[in-house]
Amino acid sequence: MNKKAFTLVEISMALLVIAILMGGVFLGTSLRKQAGIDQLMSMVGKISNAVVTFEETYKQLPGDMYNPATFFVTNAINGNPATTAGNGDGTVSGNEGIYAFQHLAFAGLLEGNYNGTWIYNRMYKGSVANSGFYFTNAYTDPIVLRFARMNFADPDSTVISGSNLTYSVLSVLDMMKLDQKYDDGNPATGFIRSFDGSDAAANACINVSSAYNVSAGAQQNSEALVCYFDIRIKKNMFTTN
Repeated sequence: MNKKAFTLVEISMALLVIAILMGGVFLGTSLRKQAGIDQLMSMVGKISNAVVTFEETYKQLPGDMYNPATFFVTNAINGNPATTAGNGDGTVSGNEGIYAFQHLAFAGLLEGNYNGTWIYNRMYKGSVANSGFYFTNAYTDPIVLRFARMNFADPDSTVISGSNLTYSVLSVLDMMKLDQKYDDGNPATGFIRSFDGSDAAANACINVSSAYNVSAGAQQNSEALVCYFDIRIKKNMFTTN
């Protein structure tokens, strides 16, 4: 039997081909992840612009609007059910955080069908599995957009509440990259505010120094979802935080 041994040149060429292929895989993964982040922030921009347009048009915040039936006819747009009114106090809080998407859809500023309940299939969904957007108020701002993953038993009937609304949606490295690209890179300042997901270990996303927890190599390279975040759509000019 005639056996042919590999030469050093052949082995080197084989290793070079493998390195190129692996590099292509890593680059492709990186580009896909960046595209996913850009897609997510495109959704954030769309929602934020809808809020600004709504307030300019109706002089009220979506969700907080106390008289939506005055402006919108039931089922007029996207088959949305009867309007759900807020209390008109100038702040989006509690259930108003989910009423807002119904108001925005009625105004023709967002697509979708919403009934003003915290049921996943009636929420504005994100680009990550089981993720979604809703509004809250924090930092003394009248309205804040939150993006997180949801925990529920049935997407058509489970009313989601409490810590089930703040499950992790991004890895700490992806969260940091998003913050660095679109804001100041600090989880505790700026328009993007990041937090440990309610399903994550303490300080998995944000360390005790209020910075992204990427100092440990294992955490930095991990794909584990440990973060969710807020977007301050209307930063209160009278606060310094």
